[in-house]
Amino acid sequence: MRAFLIRFQAAALMAAASLWAQAEPTPRFPVGPQLARHWTSPENRSTVLEALNTERQRHRLAPLRLHAQLQEAAQAHADYLAQHGEASHGQRAGLAGFTGARPLQRARAAGYEAAANEVAELFVVGLSDVPAALEQLLSGPYHRHFLLWAAASEVGVGLSEQPGLVLSLGAPRAGAMASPEWVLWPTPDARDVPPLACCERPRPAGLDEFGTPVSVQAPLGVRLSVQQFQLLDAEGRAVPTRLLQADSDPHLASAVHVAYLLPLQALQGKHRYRVELRAQAGSRSLQRQWHFETR
Repeated sequence: MRAFLIRFQAAALMAAASLWAQAEPTPRFPVGPQLARHWTSPENRSTVLEALNTERQRHRLAPLRLHAQLQEAAQAHADYLAQHGEASHGQRAGLAGFTGARPLQRARAAGYEAAANEVAELFVVGLSDVPAALEQLLSGPYHRHFLLWAAASEVGVGLSEQPGLVLSLGAPRAGAMASPEWVLWPTPDARDVPPLACCERPRPAGLDEFGTPVSVQAPLGVRLSVQQFQLLDAEGRAVPTRLLQADSDPHLASAVHVAYLLPLQALQGKHRYRVELRAQAGSRSLQRQWHFETR
């Protein structure tokens, strides 16, 4: 198992208070001074932003721009996690580097004003490669829809020598942003999809390792109803999966527009899969079949 931890948390406190967990200690992942300088450099921050926006634009979502106050909040939390060897969205008052107990508090302490208290924080610890770090976040059912959050338009990117990456996303304006009717992941005919995901916190379906989930997002704020969501292998056999939605998974309680199909075991490598989906969101309906290939 890869030795790193990932975790997400939307920071609208009333909606997410029940999802907070105790901080987990994390091992150190020593990197050499040259790699540490590269990982924490402004150039690497730009690389993170470019890679994140490439993924968002693949789904016809607006690109994110760096925001000074979110940048301050994200960097402060990255430094805090590295200093104390923790994996958490919380901070403990009295410890060095404390800037706020929760992501929204830290963003406000940095001077950020968000409409309707909408800030989301994601982090990954133990990876010093940008594509691998973003792939890890995208593979998790409690991260992906925040990276593909249609309302977000601003971001801060915190980098530490742990090595660690903290993303603080903000939606500065009230009301839903223009967004695609539907967001499908993997995209139709995607290639090189990782067959295995792991280390998500909280653990989806109690699993440390699982196949990379398939997901569908309806427009923000519109409750998604799934009539059929199935993953089939190249021979047409159904892959054992679990459907994760707001009404069945408390960690998705505030994401009523999202559904994840979680394979209970790793997918086969270099294999072609078919997804069958029938869903309704308000007056919008979707019936779709599409394919993707694993690496």
